[in-house]
Amino acid sequence: MARKARSLHKEFCAKIAALNRTRLNFESAFRASIINEGDIGQAYAGLCVEVFASIENLIGTLFIGMLNGSIKHENGQVSILVTIRPVSMIENIILNSKTYMEWLPFSDNTLTRAKSYFSEGRPFTLLTEEQKGKIKNYTKIRNAIAHKSKKA
Repeated sequence: MARKARSLHKEFCAKIAALNRTRLNFESAFRASIINEGDIGQAYAGLCVEVFASIENLIGTLFIGMLNGSIKHENGQVSILVTIRPVSMIENIILNSKTYMEWLPFSDNTLTRAKSYFSEGRPFTLLTEEQKGKIKNYTKIRNAIAHKSKKA
């Protein structure tokens, strides 16, 4: 039986809550002078990258899961345009001979793909401009952490 897409959101929120508890632990250790400024900077960078990876994982799991039938979206306007059989080939086709799928930047990667596989790109096109703006900001922060330079 297919899982509801909403369950992915609950799992994501639990992951973010766990990362926030870790952040609070690091901040307590910093205030108690157990770790130094460099340590907490590294902790923040690691937590940020983990949040970003969790966002990408959420998008990928939803996308692939809806195509292979393991995830069912509750919105009745969400429908698949393409059926891929056998389902074991879905990831190979989506990955298009790549070893890693980039889901972000959201507008460039995910929305373009979504419009090819889902009616009007839903549910990925249902995000508000504010939500898309937040994802864009997360992407900028992740890139600045990953590419340590004055320009980044």
